[in-house]
Amino acid sequence: MPWNRVSETRWERPLSGYENFFVGVASLTAGLSGGREHFNIFCAIKVELPFADPIPVLRHAWKQLRHDQPQIASTVEGTTKIYETPVSEEALEQWLDKTFLVARDAEDADGLYKNIPINEETSLYYVPNSQELVLRTSHYNFDGVGALLFWDAYLKALASPSPDIKFGEEGVRLDPTMKEILGHPDASRELQSEADALVAKFIDASPGIGPENKAGLAPIGRACNISVAFTADKSAALFAACRRKGVTVTSAAHAAYIATISHHTDPSTRQDEYVSSIAYNLRDYLPASYNTSQHAANVWYAAHPFHLPLPMSFWDMAREIGRVNSTAYKGNPRALEFREPLSQSLAKLMLAPEALQKPIAKDAFVSSLGVVEKFIQREYKHGENSINVLDVKQGLDVIMGFSSVHILTFADRLRFTYSFNDGYEDPEEIRKHLAEMIVVLEAELLEAELLGH
Repeated sequence: MPWNRVSETRWERPLSGYENFFVGVASLTAGLSGGREHFNIFCAIKVELPFADPIPVLRHAWKQLRHDQPQIASTVEGTTKIYETPVSEEALEQWLDKTFLVARDAEDADGLYKNIPINEETSLYYVPNSQELVLRTSHYNFDGVGALLFWDAYLKALASPSPDIKFGEEGVRLDPTMKEILGHPDASRELQSEADALVAKFIDASPGIGPENKAGLAPIGRACNISVAFTADKSAALFAACRRKGVTVTSAAHAAYIATISHHTDPSTRQDEYVSSIAYNLRDYLPASYNTSQHAANVWYAAHPFHLPLPMSFWDMAREIGRVNSTAYKGNPRALEFREPLSQSLAKLMLAPEALQKPIAKDAFVSSLGVVEKFIQREYKHGENSINVLDVKQGLDVIMGFSSVHILTFADRLRFTYSFNDGYEDPEEIRKHLAEMIVVLEAELLEAELLGH
C-alpha cells in the first residue's frame, strides 16, 4: 500500500517486503538485549574535507538530505512505517541534536563502534580525530547498498548546499514500495505456497556446516567488526586471476569462506551440507531514478536460501555460486515477482516459535557489496576544492548469532569485514578465519597458476 497522509504532518504506510522480517528480528533481539537490534548497519567513510569549520556544514547537509529524502527520518510503530514532518524550527533542531552527533572522544570509527549508544533513529556521526563519518541505522530502513548510496547523496548535498530549506511538504517525496514501483499484484496463493515451501525446506535443513559458535548457549556479548584488506597490487592480481578463471571475485571469496569453515567445523553441526542464503541488490532492476542515490533509504534487495552439498572442491563451489548469482534475477522477471511472497514467508516462518527453537546457524552470512565506486565517488567537487573519500567500511550488529562477512572493493583494494558477537565467538578465532580465507584465495588463484594448474 502507498504512503497515506493521515494528518497535516504525518504520513503512514504498512511495512512491505523485507522490512517485516527485519522489524521482527529487531524487536525480538531488542527485547533480549536491552534495546540492541540485530542487523543494525554501521557504515563508515574516511574523508578529506575542505572546510575550516566542518561541523556546521556537515549538520546542514544532514538537514538538507532529510528534506530531499524524508524516508531517512522515518520510524516504525508496530507494523506501520511513519514519517512526521517537523512542526517547527525547534522540532527540527531537536531532531538534528538527536541524530547528528559529534564523537569528539572517539579515536576513530572503530573506537566509536565499541561504545556507540543505542539510538532508535537513523543517525550520522562525525569523528573529528580520524575525519570519519558514520551512518548508523536499522536494517529495516536501509539495506547494505542503500547505505553506500546514502553517502553519495549526502556528499553531493555537502558539496552543493541549498541555502533555503523549508519543511512541510517534503512527505510527497516518500518512496513507494518496490512492489508498487514494479506494478506487481498481490501474490497468488500458488506463489505464496511455493515461497512457504522454499523457506520451510531451508529451516528444516538448518543449521548446516559451521565453526564453533556459542549463540544460544552463552550470554550476549559485544557486537564486533574485524576487517582485513589486500594491498592494491595483490587485489589486482586476484582480480586478474578471477577473470582468467571465469569466476567473479564474489564467488571466489564466498568459496574461500566455505573452504575455511570446513577446516574448523563444530562437530555438532551436519557436515554434509552448507546451508545459508545469498543476497541480491535489486536496484538495477528498477526504473530511473529509483536505481540511484536519490532513493537510498530503502530495503530493495532479496535474500534466497542457498544449499551446497559437501565436500566440494574450491572451484566447483566458486562456479556453482557464480552460476546461482548470475541466473537468480538476470533475465528472470518471475523472480522479481517472487520477492514479495518470499519476504512474507521469511518473516512468518523464520520468526515462528518452531524455527526459533532450532539451533542457531553457526556460519556467517556472506554478502558482497561489489565495487564501491559504483555507488560512491572518490571525489566530490566543492567549488575549487574537493571532498575526497579515502576509505569505506561496512558491518552489522550481531546480537543473536547469525554472523556476517561483507566483501567489497574500494580504491582498488579488496576488503573483508567479519561481523560477530564476542559472547559467542572469540575475536582471535575470527582473525584466524579471515587470515585463512586470504591463504585459500591466494593458493587457489595465484599459487596454483604459478604451478600451472
